[in-house]
Amino acid sequence: MILNVELSNNHMREVRDLTLSVSSLEETIKAFPYDGENRIKDQTVENAQLPPIALAFYDYLYNNGLPPSPETLIHDYLNQPYFSLLSPSQVRVSYGSETKVVSREGLEARILRTYPSLLRDLHFYLMSYESGLFEGVWYSLDDDFKKGIDIKVRYNGKWFNVALLQNTRRSIFFRNRKKTRHNGSNADVIYVELDQQDSKKCGDYYLFTKTHVKKVYNTISR
Repeated sequence: MILNVELSNNHMREVRDLTLSVSSLEETIKAFPYDGENRIKDQTVENAQLPPIALAFYDYLYNNGLPPSPETLIHDYLNQPYFSLLSPSQVRVSYGSETKVVSREGLEARILRTYPSLLRDLHFYLMSYESGLFEGVWYSLDDDFKKGIDIKVRYNGKWFNVALLQNTRRSIFFRNRKKTRHNGSNADVIYVELDQQDSKKCGDYYLFTKTHVKKVYNTISR
């Protein structure tokens, strides 16, 4: 249901109910097989300026009330005007100040590598909200894409930044790169790391648990 419509300068925002719950998300996830492991890593794709994959993910969630499947995310992401299919194997990407021709296989591999973290972030957001431990929970694509902030939680009238990471070499690399890119602006971020042994397995995906949410609460409430 639409709750509110806001106009600000040349922007418009529609506010809707988010009816998704932790339990309904977990049931949905179980129906999404994942085959993104061991895909090729195309360095041209890795180094290209690309629109945020999270935007297509949350656009689908906004319009459908559920997250997209991996196949749907690939379809919706590549259906944006930034992409032109040149052949079954090549895609032209025009985004920001850059235009490149990249392999479709490499592009799909990058989308699939990002997909599990998008599910984990959304799941953690819902767990944080349902926990009742915080006065508010907030997600912003701009904060995510530009600042490396996955969610914010409010406690005692103050907002705290939270970054969610899987404890892998790749995640640690990106965490350190984000710290450098933002010139120390992430010094106040609470980093929550996920190991397989302390995760919740849901279908093909490893998720954070209520214990991780409680750790955030314990960090900010002491």
